[in-house]
Amino acid sequence: MQGVSRNQAAQGRALLRQDRTGLRKPRSAGADVPERLPPGGDSPARMAQKGSDDGGPVPPPDPGARGGGRLRALLRGGAGTVLKPRPAIPSVPPRRWRHDLPFAVAVSLLSLCAPPAHAGQSTILIAQGMGCTSLDTSRRQAEHLAVEDAKRNALEEAGTHIRTATMVKDLAVQSDLIHSFARASVRLIKRLREQWEKSGRMDSCLHLTVQAEVIPEPEAMQRIARKAADDPNAPLNVRLWVDHKDGNYHRGEQMRIYLKGNKPFFARLVYRDAAGHLLQLLPNPYRRDDYFRGGVVYAVPGGKDRFALEVSPPFGEEQITLYASTAPGGRLDLRDAGPVYEVATAPKDVAIRTRGITIKQVAASASGGAGGGGGAPAEFAERSVTVHTAR
Repeated sequence: MQGVSRNQAAQGRALLRQDRTGLRKPRSAGADVPERLPPGGDSPARMAQKGSDDGGPVPPPDPGARGGGRLRALLRGGAGTVLKPRPAIPSVPPRRWRHDLPFAVAVSLLSLCAPPAHAGQSTILIAQGMGCTSLDTSRRQAEHLAVEDAKRNALEEAGTHIRTATMVKDLAVQSDLIHSFARASVRLIKRLREQWEKSGRMDSCLHLTVQAEVIPEPEAMQRIARKAADDPNAPLNVRLWVDHKDGNYHRGEQMRIYLKGNKPFFARLVYRDAAGHLLQLLPNPYRRDDYFRGGVVYAVPGGKDRFALEVSPPFGEEQITLYASTAPGGRLDLRDAGPVYEVATAPKDVAIRTRGITIKQVAASASGGAGGGGGAPAEFAERSVTVHTAR
């Protein structure tokens, strides 16, 4: 066999690669590129010149549009058939459309992300988590692992609490309870304690204690509230309403608010007027008790209250919000405003500050779980009523 030089061998290998993958010459800016024809057989330019079968000219490609001219030209098929375009997509950046669907699926499956809105009913508790560093795990990643571990432990402990504390006999209600906490979400209210400890020669572990809120599926909890509205064995459920069923009030009229819970609860009642000012109606300087019995209807104003809710300017949409829990709520910054309190806390922080409820610490052995924080879970409920005031 005749000898082959190195150059000839290299050329042979190059030809073999081209034969396998196909030779693709780079296209320069001025190179002529053959126009690819649509299924009908005519190019967009020829279709624009020829016109369509129904007598209407096909618009020429728009150089300024991002592929719009070619798309419009190809929407016309042969034999006068018009292909219907897809429905227009709202003007949202394409990157957001790509990420929305996986995020929604992840939330429904993992259920460990914080929801955008405050929950109507939930369970607040103390939970612990741990995350450790390694050759492949940084301190920041270990911190994230500790947070996720605390969320998982909170979800498990809340489910255990509901199963043991809820003694309803209705099988449908029991099924809704299981369903609601199986698809619950978790968010952190605040971090209570963080401690790094050495683990081996190089690694370290973060022991994290947090206060978390476990939010069951709202639709299932709404079904439970309708079926067992006054059952003290069901999770905490409170009702809030006013004396005008339509919620409309005019100048000079007096408003009365009513509240009721299915079991004993602690409460805070906040009123937001049309100007955005917040007033705490309960508790107040003359009615300091924030503890209410279950199954009893309470009126506001009433009892020891020394104020009347008389409609006066500014007029518009106003809101009354009731925060209730089976443990005392967190503190707000308040200023004396005569018979009530003016809320100095920023409106966006009122709900989360109220959720910073006092949870009594107990021995770890009594908490019922390795990931528990040693505090008895507290049931929480939030209800709002919107009213409209006018002259």
